[in-house]
Amino acid sequence: MVQDLLESYRRSTVGILKYCVPEFQCCRFANSRQDLSMDTTGRFYVGSVGVSLTNPGHALQTVEAALKDGVFGYLCHMDTRTAYLAVHDREYADVQNGSFMTFPDGMPLVWLARLRGHDGVGKVSGKDLMDAVFSVSVEKGYTHYFYGSTQETIANIRKNLVETYPGLVILDAVSPPFQPLEDFDIDALAAEVNRLRPVFFWCGLGAPKQEKLMALLQPKLDATFCSGVGLAFEYFAGTVRRAPEWMQRSGLEWVYRLAQQPRNIGRVARPFAWVMKELVLASMGKKSNCFNCILFELYSFMVVVRGKAGEPPPFLLLAFMFKSCYP
Repeated sequence: MVQDLLESYRRSTVGILKYCVPEFQCCRFANSRQDLSMDTTGRFYVGSVGVSLTNPGHALQTVEAALKDGVFGYLCHMDTRTAYLAVHDREYADVQNGSFMTFPDGMPLVWLARLRGHDGVGKVSGKDLMDAVFSVSVEKGYTHYFYGSTQETIANIRKNLVETYPGLVILDAVSPPFQPLEDFDIDALAAEVNRLRPVFFWCGLGAPKQEKLMALLQPKLDATFCSGVGLAFEYFAGTVRRAPEWMQRSGLEWVYRLAQQPRNIGRVARPFAWVMKELVLASMGKKSNCFNCILFELYSFMVVVRGKAGEPPPFLLLAFMFKSCYP
């Protein structure tokens, strides 16, 4: 059923673009240029929350350069939901702003950056960063510690990663109890991590808990990078399927997740409405196809709610044609 819905959706959305905008070149499909400097302080702000000006290649280069210089910190991956939470929670915003880098892990944040003139920004997901780090770990001697999720997931991560990346050194993989943040023994955890001295501490507790834990843990660590990657644990364990590549490139990964877990629609409704408002405000007065991206997202949301893809509503067709003729 999920595959039928997604295939129907793919055909219908491609039809929209072909019918309404024959020369359509949406910014979401553009390959981000990796021409950013190595300055980790460069951020653009969504409200009071700073998101790093980076892309996949730049992110890996920056982390590797920091490791060579003996500089460590914690890494956050911000999607639409966590951006919404941070904008409405000052404490969480401070945690995000205190990171070594906060990666844009969602196409709406990438579009916001590009609307503000930062063309080199690209999406950096937790899964993609981990794959990039794992691919060079044996050569560069990087070691790893996994913390989060269930015992079953942790066991599957160990098994799958050793098969996928022969020689990868996993010093430990721990599934902590499901408990409030204040019940974690940060000092004991820091002592254990410092004893093993992994280069990377991968935290999969889910947002916002994982970021808050890393903010408490990082100052107590000697020589370890912490990274909050959430759902990436499930991807590596094989317990959750990731969206097809075309949906990832198109900024529609959330559609795939909701198609698998429709009960989560309540968690994304408010963040979705909020980020659409931010995109509309940012695109006003600009000659940009990001307006088309926004309409595309609205149609995507309607597909998920209705449970099927079909002819786009007339108001979307008119909006596409109007924006195409009068950019």
